[in-house]
Amino acid sequence: MFFIIPVGVEYKADRMPVVTFTLMGINTAIHLVMMALFFTNETAYIRAFDLFTLVPAVSAWHTYLTSCFLHADIFHLLGNMVYLFLFGSCVEDIVGRGRFLVMYLVAGILAGLAHMATGPSSDIPTLGASGAISACMGAFVLLLHKRQIEFKYVFLFFFRLFAGDFFLPAWLVITFWFGTDVLGAILNAGSEMGGIAYGAHIGGFLAGMAAVPPLKALMKRTKAREQAAAEAAEAEATWRPTIPSDAQISILDNEQQYGPYSLPELWGAYQEGHFTEEALYWHEGLEDWRELRDVF
Repeated sequence: MFFIIPVGVEYKADRMPVVTFTLMGINTAIHLVMMALFFTNETAYIRAFDLFTLVPAVSAWHTYLTSCFLHADIFHLLGNMVYLFLFGSCVEDIVGRGRFLVMYLVAGILAGLAHMATGPSSDIPTLGASGAISACMGAFVLLLHKRQIEFKYVFLFFFRLFAGDFFLPAWLVITFWFGTDVLGAILNAGSEMGGIAYGAHIGGFLAGMAAVPPLKALMKRTKAREQAAAEAAEAEATWRPTIPSDAQISILDNEQQYGPYSLPELWGAYQEGHFTEEALYWHEGLEDWRELRDVF
């Protein structure tokens, strides 16, 4: 017996992956409800299964989303949740919670559409979060391709147990995973057999990769706004006028005189760019004109 499983990623998040944990909780809760129906009310279970799973031949609009939260059995659920935690939490930390949630849900829908495109006449129900999780992997490979993924292995040979761990580059692991899906899709083209939804995996993965450039642009814009706001707040907090608070101030700019202004009026006019860098000011008590930029 031999099995191998990814258990860690070489990345330290700066904040709690709230969205990832919430998605994991929702998937788990829904599976527990479905299990309870299966053992207590088989009719209700069959009705819910038929209503919320994606069947390409029927293609009910809501099932493109609801099927992303259903799983065939506990092993299907656990496998998907491991990958969602490993890759989803990292992507969420980088792109932000709200943007990650939108990417996850949209990619899940696109994964369903890609699956339907590979077999539009199929009447086999499809379910599972793997399409949306594939999007997390697609985004991950662009954002963190140089990081390492940790694996644990267990090998039982003649009643002797061998176990350990090893690391592989993220780009190699995810490229191999994606390649096996592409190969599986080619080998099973036109097949009506159930099993792995290769089209959903491929569609979700490509959707995740495609989401990275606009997400980066949004992140850059948000960071610029936050930095500008922080600089403005810092400037306002550190501004210390040297002009008496009750002074009436005159301005000389481009050989024209303006004013007099109260100090708040002058500060507002200066912030709005009414004066050039060469503007001078004077108020009662000064012997000569002074440079306004020395004040602000």
